Amino acid sequence: MLSPRNGCRLKLFLYGGRAYRRQSILCDEAIRNALHASIETVRVMRPFVIYAWVLLPDHLSSF
Repeated sequence: MLSPRNGCRLKLFLYGGRAYRRQSILCDEAIRNALHASIETVRVMRPFVIYAWVLLPDHLSSF
């Protein structure tokens, strides 16, 4: 796939993760904040874009 902005090749990765034993930990605001902070920390070191994500109580999916 080519980028509409600069014609460079894009790589699209799908990510999915679930909580240990499908616990509903992602309902907890502190855990959601920690997840967001960790994503931003990695984004500074390795720039990437999340086009969409689904955050449910026990898992998340993004691409």
